[in-house]
Amino acid sequence: MYYRRFANLDHINQYFASIATDPNYDLGEHAAAEDKNVHSGAITCEYEVHRMLSSVQKTSPGVDKVSYWVFKHCAVELAPVVTYLINTIVSNGTPPSTWLKALVTPVPKKTPPTEFSHLRPMSITPILYRLTDRLIARKSSLPSIPSDQLTDQFAYRPSGYDASKYHVQLLVKLIIA
Repeated sequence: MYYRRFANLDHINQYFASIATDPNYDLGEHAAAEDKNVHSGAITCEYEVHRMLSSVQKTSPGVDKVSYWVFKHCAVELAPVVTYLINTIVSNGTPPSTWLKALVTPVPKKTPPTEFSHLRPMSITPILYRLTDRLIARKSSLPSIPSDQLTDQFAYRPSGYDASKYHVQLLVKLIIA
């Protein structure tokens, strides 16, 4: 059967690594650019982190196995520590090593999958990494991107965005065309 092709998980891992690796990536060049953009000062405060932690929705934990409810129900106690952690990570530019790892689950694009290319990798990173990434994107990246270039993006959208607005815009474009 087609499952024999996927029996060796190392082969799936090697396939995902080969399609997700840039052989031309130069870490030295990236590090030099980061040195110029090191954030000085705090990027967030305890109140903002508390709001972020207490509003965590049910989601899968990453390799650190810390469940969403720990952040949600212990937001008051964790806010000072997480605020310090996020501000330190942003000022140093060095995330914890567990944040650089993800649980990757192969999800079929086509059923039944018969080739590795019929699988897409679904990566689950630690919840705290996702929250920090969203915070940095909202504070640093999004303000520098013109809003007209965000019309087809759904991750980390500025708050107040309603996906149905995008779908209506798309439908109107299709009707007019």
